[in-house]
Amino acid sequence: NYVGDSVLGRGVNLGAGCKLSNLRNDGRSVLVRGLEGGDVDSGLRTFGAILGDGVALGCNAVTNPGVIIGAGSNVHPNVTVSGVHPADSTLRE
Repeated sequence: NYVGDSVLGRGVNLGAGCKLSNLRNDGRSVLVRGLEGGDVDSGLRTFGAILGDGVALGCNAVTNPGVIIGAGSNVHPNVTVSGVHPADSTLRE
């Protein structure tokens, strides 16, 4: 697994091969997309994900930079996640 510049809550489970990406390919600062007030520029060149308590990522799941996943959420295997997701979400392809 790769966990780049991320914040993990208690009881987070990362399946084998998960990647929490933290760097944009264009070198600009990471945006957090999907918030109610619109996109927010983090001002950071490297910023991975924020995963709430009890989040479970299936094998080979990938989070793009700036992802926020609420507590108790589940990400299926081989899924690439972008944006902000509320608690108790189930993320499939």
